[in-house]
Amino acid sequence: MKYLLLIGVCTLFTLSACRKELVLPPVTTLRIDLQHKVGSAHLAFDSLMYENKAGESYSVTKLNYFLSGICFYKNSQLVFTVDTIAYIDARTGGYSFRIADIPAFTYDSVSYFIGVPPPYNVHGKLASTYENVAMEWPDMMGGGYHFLKLEGHWKDTGSISGYAIHLGTNACLVKGGHKISGHTRQGVENVIGLSMDINKWLEVPYTYSFKSDGVYTMGDAILMQRISENGRDVIKVLQ
Repeated sequence: MKYLLLIGVCTLFTLSACRKELVLPPVTTLRIDLQHKVGSAHLAFDSLMYENKAGESYSVTKLNYFLSGICFYKNSQLVFTVDTIAYIDARTGGYSFRIADIPAFTYDSVSYFIGVPPPYNVHGKLASTYENVAMEWPDMMGGGYHFLKLEGHWKDTGSISGYAIHLGTNACLVKGGHKISGHTRQGVENVIGLSMDINKWLEVPYTYSFKSDGVYTMGDAILMQRISENGRDVIKVLQ
């Protein structure tokens, strides 16, 4: 965990000596909650109930990804960084993580990565858990980790087949951010909510079509770049 400590020094002059006292900032706790939606509805798995911008019906059977590098800024200056590289399996429901014993701070914008930052996007840099190993990107394609696994089924004129939107490699690290004002308060658990809209992976700025673009993105630099660009706005910060 990285954060900025502001140290105030108060000097008291007496007749005999000068004494310095450290004044520490107020300490608080921050909880980050993450939810998954399709449009305004909470994500439901294994049902062909969704429609992408290309007009294709689709379902979601798997949604795994890494969220990392969450940074808070004020007046374009970094004030707080969350070092956690969080592995998220949306099938487990909502996801939360807490950061304790941090200084209170104010902010006017936030940024984040969907994926693993380059210094850690190397086999073995993350803990060798079952989840992390399952997210490894093949060595022959550059190594590192999958940033995203979005899988399911889609329907085309009556027939149903599968799709797999996989994202990886440093060039396709998703970088997102938003303007949002707020502050953390001393003595309470402060909560910031994040919401991912699955539809946006397939629609902004590039309208992705399973029929026209294909059902697999892994190893296709053009398709992965399009998905990465779409990913910049898939998460919004809830006030």
